[in-house]
Formats: sequence, structure tokens, C-alpha cells
Amino acid sequence: MQSDTVTFTAQPGALSNCIVVPDNFRTRKSTPYTFQFTITNSLAVDSRITIIVPADITATSTALRYTGLQTVSTAGTLVYDTTSRTIILSNMLATAVEAPVSIKFEISAGFTNPISAKETEAFVISTTDALGSIIDQNSTVTLTATAEEITSVEVRSCTSEPSYTSQLCTYQLLIK
Repeated sequence: MQSDTVTFTAQPGALSNCIVVPDNFRTRKSTPYTFQFTITNSLAVDSRITIIVPADITATSTALRYTGLQTVSTAGTLVYDTTSRTIILSNMLATAVEAPVSIKFEISAGFTNPISAKETEAFVISTTDALGSIIDQNSTVTLTATAEEITSVEVRSCTSEPSYTSQLCTYQLLIK
């Protein structure tokens, strides 16, 4: 018996030229992050942007703020789900947007860099429709923080301490 049904599974398009750049790459620094990408598929006025934040980056939900820089408005809404570590930007388009076009915005507060200088997991950045179905996506952007600079090291010798009488000496390092 021949079937009259067709099964179709849609796949999201790609976000190209995708970059995520913190203003300061130093470990443990609270700093703004700039996001930029080019959409492959057009967006309706009620489309959203979602960002799954890597676990190595601290996102403080009460401090998160965003600023639209190109194509998106600053008047949008930012919501952060702490369980899924997902930022949802909505109401940031004044009109529908025809692809291809570059979108650029900044998470201007609420992010703290990783505690070590190892590569993070990838950010998962998506454009979605109003119901959350993915339109375009990129999951390849990672970051590597730079270790904080040790500006000085002070070494104190036990010979300068009159209370030391044995041959065994303990050095104390003060890292500033």
C-alpha cells in the first residue's frame, strides 16, 4: 500500500560571522560582552534571540542588562533562566528583518569571566520565532580568559627574623 504522507524535518539555518567578545579577557573580571552574527533566515518582528551561557561564565540574573548596537533595539526585554542558563531577548525588533543582515548587541552587565584560563564550553546562540522554535543557530563560539597578572611578588627571608634559630627556613610569598 502506498502512503500519501510526507515527513519533513526542518533544520535551523546557520548564524554566520558569529563572535562573542568580552571587553576584558582577564579571569574573574566582571565585564560587558559583545555578541555579533549574521542571520541566514529573515526574522519576524516578534522573533527572539536566545543564548545558552557556558557554565564557566558567571551570569548574575539580577544584574544582566543588554544594549542593542546594530539592527536590534535597546528597548527589548532580557529574561534569564538560571536552571537552563539561557538568556532570552525579546521585543528587540521594531520591524521584521530581511536576511542576510548583521545583528550586534552587548550584554552590558551581569557577566563575570571564568576563574581560570581554560577554554569554555561553546555559547549556543539562536534566533527563534515567538514560540521558541529555532530559526538560525551557532554553537561553536568559545572563550579563553587570560590569567590575571601578578604585579609583584615579595619574598621575606627568615634571616631577617630574629626569632628563627634553626637551619630550617620557611619563606613567605606575598603576591600582590
